[in-house]
Amino acid sequence: MHTSLVISAYNEGPVLLRTVRACIQVLEDLYAEIVVADDASDDGSVAEVERSLPVVRTVHSARRRGASPTKAMGADAARGDVLVFLDGPTKPEPGSLRRLVEDVERTDGQAVATPRLLNLDVERWINDPLQAGHGYRLDLGTLDCGWLDLPDMTAVSVGRRRLYESPSLIGCAFAISRQLYEKLWGMDRDMLFWGVEDLDFGLKCWLMGHRILHDPEATIGHRFRESFDNYDVPPEHFLANQLRMARKNYTEGTWRQWLEATAQRQLQVSEDVPESLWARAWLTFDRARASVEQERAYLHGSRTRDEFWYARRFSLDWPYVSEFPAPALPLDLSITPSGGPRPSGGPHPSGGPHPTSVPPQPPVLVLVRPTAGQTFAITGDAQMPTVVAEARVTGVTPDPTPATDFHWTVQISFDASTCRHGPHRTINPPPVTQTTHGTPLTIAFPLVRGGSLAIQVQATVGGRLLTARSQHLSIVGTNPPAATLHAALPHDVLRRIARHESGCRQFDAGADGGTSGCPLCQRRHQRLDGRRVRPGPGGRRPAGVGDGPLPPCRRPGAGRRTGAGRCSAR
Repeated sequence: MHTSLVISAYNEGPVLLRTVRACIQVLEDLYAEIVVADDASDDGSVAEVERSLPVVRTVHSARRRGASPTKAMGADAARGDVLVFLDGPTKPEPGSLRRLVEDVERTDGQAVATPRLLNLDVERWINDPLQAGHGYRLDLGTLDCGWLDLPDMTAVSVGRRRLYESPSLIGCAFAISRQLYEKLWGMDRDMLFWGVEDLDFGLKCWLMGHRILHDPEATIGHRFRESFDNYDVPPEHFLANQLRMARKNYTEGTWRQWLEATAQRQLQVSEDVPESLWARAWLTFDRARASVEQERAYLHGSRTRDEFWYARRFSLDWPYVSEFPAPALPLDLSITPSGGPRPSGGPHPSGGPHPTSVPPQPPVLVLVRPTAGQTFAITGDAQMPTVVAEARVTGVTPDPTPATDFHWTVQISFDASTCRHGPHRTINPPPVTQTTHGTPLTIAFPLVRGGSLAIQVQATVGGRLLTARSQHLSIVGTNPPAATLHAALPHDVLRRIARHESGCRQFDAGADGGTSGCPLCQRRHQRLDGRRVRPGPGGRRPAGVGDGPLPPCRRPGAGRRTGAGRCSAR
């Protein structure tokens, strides 16, 4: 599998260049790219990497956003089938990156792989084996976390390897397949600065039916700071991130219990005015409420486990399956101007929300189908797949979905540069637009096309224009089934010619039904606009090829013909 190392960085100083060089030194024969995701650094560290190592790709944020959005930006830019996330100050030991990638492959991409983490002495650039961390735990009630030793973790066998189940994730170093990353909705783009983004991602992994597997034989050093010495973390941002995590992953009753307990805990431990901190955190959380509710609807509609399963699985005291106590006070967390009326009938002294209340939810438009990361395949006889898109309005009672008009826009975009030897060319056919009334949309594609599939739906509910968009959808091609080729080429000589010329493949995947988003190289007289393709030998178009664009081969000598017209780059 093609691997991408995604290194997130913010003002790491000279350590960043040492990290990238350390990764290059231990790649060995691992087929990998390195992507540095820059969270608006202003210390020149990323620029130094660009000057010294032009082979490294960099992507930049225009403003400081934080750890989770930066990781998400790096994942978007990466091209690998396996993503290995690393923080700026890390030093992998030889063979460790390959081992993490192999762990992902051995689980068929269905688990997250984590390494043994050593404390990195950045001055001497040495990993200290006496300071090692293995698994990670998570308390669902307080969202506290901490290290676990190997004896505290459940051992499992993956092939001949002995791995260990980790209840949670520490985000400074881990590997995951692209497919699973997108299924888990990726890193949260609206979590700010620092805090709980890795806990959130790890919990989603378990609740969606997957595992976090720790490999103690893979070793990566990381600089663990005693305090934040290169940036500050606003306390309201950390608390807002906790609110996002709990809202997305907990069922409604558990969310309300957690919210009340957390508010009371903040009231007890804050040295300044606790209502002000809580109000600022809630306002920060509420600004991005739509994205919380959209991801929550997706996760709760797709996952196979809940927080009660998680508590039983990892022997946690909370939440209790048998207890759902009603909150002591009415749950209403509306934020009103200072001195303004509150639902309880009186003004709040701080002008903020009451710490034991929950705000009314605005309506949210959710794209139920297709799910994030879903791939659709053109059939072997060049028929477009059936794609059904369904939207639902949440947060309003009664449900307005059946009486709502949904306005759909469907766009396919093919970026040929993502394929081997493909030209730097993007092809965008006209979008499909349609309106449905309370019902799903079965997309009627006018042409046979493949590439990235983007679906946007809009609806007006209660005077609000709501929008939802798909996440990481794609349409791929299918190599024709052997039976179809045999029927089309009944003579054995013709079959041998077909195998010799094309290997019975039209896409960069296995013969007899393999799927891929990249076609194989074609002759130069074929046109990229998809309007005309000259017939091949025998005067007929190969099975499985429609009107879609087929980029030419880019290797030296592409377009020359050998034998009966076979591309010399094959």
